[in-house]
Parts: sequence; C-alpha cells; structure tokens
Amino acid sequence: MADTEIVETAIEAAANAAVASPEIRNLAISLGIALILGAVLLSKFSLMLRDDSGRPDSPYSFARTQLLWWTVVIGLAFVYFFGKHGVMPPINATCLALLGIGAGTTAVAKIIDERQRTEAAQDGVAAPAAAAKSAWFLEDILSDEKGVSVHRFQALFFNASYGLAYLAQVARESKLPEYEPETWSLLGLSSAGYLGLKALENKTPATPPGQSDELIDTAAPSARPPTVG
Repeated sequence: MADTEIVETAIEAAANAAVASPEIRNLAISLGIALILGAVLLSKFSLMLRDDSGRPDSPYSFARTQLLWWTVVIGLAFVYFFGKHGVMPPINATCLALLGIGAGTTAVAKIIDERQRTEAAQDGVAAPAAAAKSAWFLEDILSDEKGVSVHRFQALFFNASYGLAYLAQVARESKLPEYEPETWSLLGLSSAGYLGLKALENKTPATPPGQSDELIDTAAPSARPPTVG
C-alpha cells in the first residue's frame, strides 16, 4: 500500500471514530432542514430551476433540477456525517463525479438552448422559450414538445434512484459511498441520452418551396408549447 493510501485510510478512520457533541448534532439538523427548505422555497418562488426566458411562468428545466438534486443529496450526506462525527467527511471521486455530471448536463443543456434560440432568430421565428409556459413541475421536466418522453423519464428514474440509494448508504455506513466507474457511466449515459435527444427538440420545420411560414403554422399547430431545459 502506498504512503498516500495509508495516510488517507488513517484520516478516514480518525474521522469515523470521532463522535459529535449534542451541540454539533443540533447544528447539523438545523443545517439539513435549512438546506431542504431553501431548495424547495427557492425552486417554488424564484427562477432558479426555470429556463432563461425570465418569465415566472416559464417551464422548469430538467438539467437544472438534476444539478439541484445532486447538490442537495451530497449536501445532506456531508451534513449527516458532520452531525454524527463532528468533522466533515473526506471527499472522494464519487461525489465529485456526481456533481460533475449534474453541472456538465446543465452547461450543455444551456448551450443547446442558446443554439436553438440563435437558429430561431435566424429563421425569423419565435425562440422556443418565448412560447413555452409551465404546466406543472413533473410535466415540465418530463416533456418535450410532443409530450412526456422516455429519455427524460429514464434520466429522472436513474437520478432519483441513485440519489436515494446514496443517502441510504451514507446513513447505513456513515461514510460517503464510493461507486464503481460503471455506475458513473450509467448516470453519464442517461444524461448523454437526454442531451442528445434534447438537441433534436423544438426544431423549426423547413418551409416547402412556394409555401409561407404562416400556412405551415396554421396547418400544423404544435401539440404542446416548445420546451427548454
């Protein structure tokens, strides 16, 4: 075993052996409640999870919801460990990877939205965000312009399942879980599938020769307002 591994093991053992005082436990409980309430209230009464249109009735974004979910999950794991041992847990590659997948998904989704807005402006039509309105939270994050989509449902299922399993493992083993690369790959592929198909959403139909955009819009109205996020 390398010297660095021995040091890391010793640090982890010392952290796990420590016991927090009642004051620290109460502080951790308060921090956990504040984290959950803050996430819920900001999601409801701010534009934190909504698209970039700036309207209060704009749809909720799946990518931003995924990033907030993993932020809350890992934040609660840290708070739980702190409340039990009085120190912060050693950071491992798994928590960094999970946060990285959420942040990367949000960044790429924003790039896709900006590209679609630019293409819409070049075609002289309204940007997707201009017409999209929120239905309700789950419908927003699970739906594209055609309704509920399987790739969004799949991504939601895997993220929710692994997030709950992550917290359960923290509570059971009192340490941050370490997942195998295959687990990261599953979540990464799920997010990649969401982003790949998101790039195909809200496409502006090409105008056939001799036919105006107005005729197309009249003859083939969208089944659901375009979505972003």
